Amino acid sequence: MQVIGLICPTCPEWVVFQSNREGGNFNIFRMRPDGTEVGQLTHHPADDIQPTVDFTGSQVAFASKRAGDWEIYRMSIDGGGVITVTNYPDADDMAPSWECYWIAFQSNRDGNWEIYKTDPNGTEQIRLTNHPADDVAPNWSPDGQWIAFQSNRSGNWEIWIMDANGGNLRQITHSPSAERNPTWSVDGQWLAYESDRDGNWEIYKINLETLEEIRLTENTFADTAPAWLPYCDWIYFQSDRDGNWEVYRMAYDGSDQLNLTNEATWVDGLDILLAGPASAQDAAQVLSAPAEPIEVPGTEELPPPGQ
Repeated sequence: MQVIGLICPTCPEWVVFQSNREGGNFNIFRMRPDGTEVGQLTHHPADDIQPTVDFTGSQVAFASKRAGDWEIYRMSIDGGGVITVTNYPDADDMAPSWECYWIAFQSNRDGNWEIYKTDPNGTEQIRLTNHPADDVAPNWSPDGQWIAFQSNRSGNWEIWIMDANGGNLRQITHSPSAERNPTWSVDGQWLAYESDRDGNWEIYKINLETLEEIRLTENTFADTAPAWLPYCDWIYFQSDRDGNWEVYRMAYDGSDQLNLTNEATWVDGLDILLAGPASAQDAAQVLSAPAEPIEVPGTEELPPPGQ
């Protein structure tokens, strides 16, 4: 049964990310929201990537290839008690996003990339999208009622939203360029995302009611994979502006941009592996807690995708 009504009214204690700073392969790390107290959570010869924290801040879901293909796992915030959530041989389950109960993820188990959701133990796995195009990079709204994702069903990568059961689909961005990796604002009225519409990858945000778009980063390097930190309005992102991929944060209006990881030799970042730039290998999500229900304007009930 879905848990509702629980909130986390303060900034999360930890931000989780992936890095190859220890041993060359990718493992899960955590740090305080200001970049201090960096600690390694997983120590495995296979790659562990794309972590996301549950609403209590006590559990982390992530994707790993430790079983031979990409599957979803979870563990405690200190790295203990690793549990297999999905186990679908000869397919890849990736990019988990955790709300108050359900974990959304992308999978190619049915032939192409679609969005699914699962309970934390993996006993109830439900397909949410059904389209011949690819649907990837799911991200829960703070109240757990909506999922943003990216899809190329309109011909190129655009941002879409749907309700928690896969209905009420709405295309949010409409651009000849690529828009990817959506993340929700604290109040659910904005989505931040990455786009190459101005010649290189930058981070933008769009208002769901007015469709006003605002550019948040502007430089000659790549800024990608935004992750909006709940209840303190920081947006985390990755950038190679200092010569390698690092984790940065900025205020919700794009000000106060700061390098948090600052490891010149290694790759630290927030990228969703399949959707991000080919050279970017780090991925992360930050705590997303349920809040008051969000009214998303402009949605309408649609027939199942592809019909």
